[in-house]
Amino acid sequence: MGAVNSNPTTITFNKLLDKVVLPETLITLEAGWKSQFLNNRLRINGAVFTNNWQNYQFYLVYNPGNPAELYASLVNLPEAKSTGAEVEVDWLIAANLQAKLGIGWLDTEVTDAKLDVSHLPQSQQVGFQNQVVAGNKLTNAPELTLNGSIEKTIEFSQSELELRLHLSYAEQHIHALAGENSTIWQANFSEPAVTLLNTNVNYSFGHDRQYQLNLWVKNLTDEQFCSERATVPGTSTELVRLCAQSHPKTIGITLEYLFD
Repeated sequence: MGAVNSNPTTITFNKLLDKVVLPETLITLEAGWKSQFLNNRLRINGAVFTNNWQNYQFYLVYNPGNPAELYASLVNLPEAKSTGAEVEVDWLIAANLQAKLGIGWLDTEVTDAKLDVSHLPQSQQVGFQNQVVAGNKLTNAPELTLNGSIEKTIEFSQSELELRLHLSYAEQHIHALAGENSTIWQANFSEPAVTLLNTNVNYSFGHDRQYQLNLWVKNLTDEQFCSERATVPGTSTELVRLCAQSHPKTIGITLEYLFD
């Protein structure tokens, strides 16, 4: 495919007009298990896996401080890998009460960081390559994630009330490859641990429960975090960075009618 880029007409990177990226190849190996206990009321499933990429495609931004020399393009990373494990627990505590828990662990690494710099001016090649080094963590890949929910159902003669509370947690993770950048730079482009709480109340009524009134709240605690972080052309990345703000607390009500 073509190398999508943000400034293909600048003199510094005019060769980007003919630049393409190689196909990405991913080989995944996975082994897992499924188990049930307490008369099938408790299920525990798990898996371990490894991913190996060749020509990993990612969007690299190189900002040397001069807006005319900002490099932002899709490029190939020769090799990268990740290893992880997942455990899922589904427990039917009672006929009308259920709890779920999911835990994930992930370790990612750039294993071959040699980039193709032949299309870049000689003066930019070292700085461009320094944006990626072997051992860097892949982007948006927290080492620890956790998801949990609890659901309660209350039955009435002609209606039903469902209550659900969901929590998700993601450990600190970086939004850009660390390269050889300073610890301050890495902190600027990393996201602290994020904990989100969502809740949902669903009321079904009518002779056939055909009416459903749903009240939901996303990001109940109004957690503030960035879904992405980026550089500002012409500014110091030690001091300034852009933040794609996450969704704030959102409250909604929906009414549905189910047809036969």
